[in-house]
Amino acid sequence: MKHLGRDRRGSTSNGEVKVPVSPKYRVLSGFWRIPTIVAPAVAITFCLMFFRGIHPFGYMLFDIRYLFFLLALFTPCVFLWIPATKGASRDRVPWYDILLSLAAFGGFLFLALSAFDIVLEGWAGLCPANIVAPLVLLWLLVIEASRRSVNSFFAGIVLLISVYPLFGEYLPGFFNTRHFSLGGTAGYHMMSGTSLLGVPLQIFGTLVIGFLVFAVVMQVAGVGSFFNDVASSLLGNTRARNAKVAVVASALFGSISGSAVPNIMTTGSFTIPAMKKEGLSPEFASAVEAAASTGGVILPPIMGIIAFIMAEFLGISYVTVCMHAAVPAFFYFLCLFVQLDAHAGRTGMKPTRAASEFSLWQILTRNSHLLAGLVVLLVYVFYMRMIAWAPWYASATLVVLCMVRKKTRLGLSHAEFGLQRAGRTLGELVVILGCVGLIIGGLSMTGKAMAFPFEIVMLLGDRLWLLLPLGAVVTMILGMGVPPAASYIFLAVVLAPALVQCGVDLIAAHLFIMYCALFAYLTPPVCTAAYAAAAIGEANPIKTGFLAMRLGAAKFVLPFCFALGPALILRGESPGEMVQAVCTCAIGIMAMGTGIEGYIWKLGKTGFVTRIVGFAGGVLLAFPGTYTDLLGISALGVMLGACWLKGPKSEAKIEAFEN
Repeated sequence: MKHLGRDRRGSTSNGEVKVPVSPKYRVLSGFWRIPTIVAPAVAITFCLMFFRGIHPFGYMLFDIRYLFFLLALFTPCVFLWIPATKGASRDRVPWYDILLSLAAFGGFLFLALSAFDIVLEGWAGLCPANIVAPLVLLWLLVIEASRRSVNSFFAGIVLLISVYPLFGEYLPGFFNTRHFSLGGTAGYHMMSGTSLLGVPLQIFGTLVIGFLVFAVVMQVAGVGSFFNDVASSLLGNTRARNAKVAVVASALFGSISGSAVPNIMTTGSFTIPAMKKEGLSPEFASAVEAAASTGGVILPPIMGIIAFIMAEFLGISYVTVCMHAAVPAFFYFLCLFVQLDAHAGRTGMKPTRAASEFSLWQILTRNSHLLAGLVVLLVYVFYMRMIAWAPWYASATLVVLCMVRKKTRLGLSHAEFGLQRAGRTLGELVVILGCVGLIIGGLSMTGKAMAFPFEIVMLLGDRLWLLLPLGAVVTMILGMGVPPAASYIFLAVVLAPALVQCGVDLIAAHLFIMYCALFAYLTPPVCTAAYAAAAIGEANPIKTGFLAMRLGAAKFVLPFCFALGPALILRGESPGEMVQAVCTCAIGIMAMGTGIEGYIWKLGKTGFVTRIVGFAGGVLLAFPGTYTDLLGISALGVMLGACWLKGPKSEAKIEAFEN
């Protein structure tokens, strides 16, 4: 597979970058391209000034002012990029969106310039009467921006909970609260450090923005094709080779981007057509990409925004979160690999090898600039523990090394592409996290954030067997209309304390919620990852979603395993307990994969009952515990014995497996 240099990064032969724009966004041209390029550039500059303690134009850039500047720069971009309705114009900006952009920019800029007065005079608690109306307008503008970025369901939840303090006094029982005025509620939401400017937005301003910028720089530099080439070279002559390449490439890129849908749109454009050429159906090929890209979000070293928020909530280092999340993430991809190989054996696929002009060593040396950027990132994160600065140093290293060689040199078109991509991503994330802050603010202001866990425990008692599946179902339903980060934050406040009170390990409880928050990526009818992959593969999205659920089955089992047995996330009482948990889970995961697909290596196709026994045995082995391990081994022994007595089937006689 020939490496095409700049052409593989999305460039045309004359060096101009083809900017892929989703139908969700407008195609901006002329004057309106300028603010969408300038705004993220200025925001990145402010971010670096904030870290270095530089005070622009004589204004001290402390926390609140810095966050207001980010809101002033990114919120207007949402109104410029995303039309108000599906039927709105995609090639011009209407007057009302111009007005909304100016209102958002002017309002948050005023708050940024007034940050000293907000802090010194306590405006969050005693809001001046003359700014109540502008604050309410900004409040509604942020919610409207979130509606465009996510959907109406999410915006409705934000609106309902954020205005809850205004009508809570009229509600009965547990939901009754004391009286809150409009001015007091607006001041608290828009100017306090526990609502719009709360923990989610603070983490965005200090950590997430840097890692997202690094992900964009890596994408511009060609990391998608690089990971695809590496995976192709490593896997060689194997059956379902292109599907396995998709898993490796999507896992690697997903661990950098930290988001499933952008991962699919980047790597899926290479991998899904290749899988279809290999003989996989459009739905199965799309499902493989959806499952693999979703798994990239749980794979260290970056994992995504949820991991940073988790570290802040738990008061531990990000490195610690990565360490405990690594083993389940590895098992997720192990199960996916086993399923793909078993599917290939069951359907009679033969090993294939794509022609490759370069060896693995040549691929690595040709992309040494990308490797250097990754090495710098890992050194600063895991060795020097300078997490906030790590993505900036890595990005700078990568840009400098790209400019050394002509083939990898970046031009103005690459800079424009990167800034526009960063502006879209960061703009949407700012308003989403700001709205999550409004949810937390509404619950905190009324005192319900602390009361919910107590009420849950009082209702269910210490029945963990009921609390865990109920929490998973609630998280999955919430995730159908709410982004995973928002779903995690809400349930980390409401559900995690209840799980801990019932005896679940603290880190295991938060990882459980994180995994469950990602269910909605694959579960119909929403299944956003499946929809994105199906659009590339020209497949049925609902069928793709169900297939992605099957391929990602480990993600639905592993959270319960480490919630009930924290040894699986290296939180056991002894090294021996952790080694036993990891080893038996590895066997169990492989048994689950063969049971789901109905094929065992060297033994051939299995029957329905044998598949059920094998899957059940795998699940029992995946759960840490001596008794479950013994039961699981017994079940696997029965399965293997039955298959051995039946004898292997000739692959030539294996009928095509219906997806």
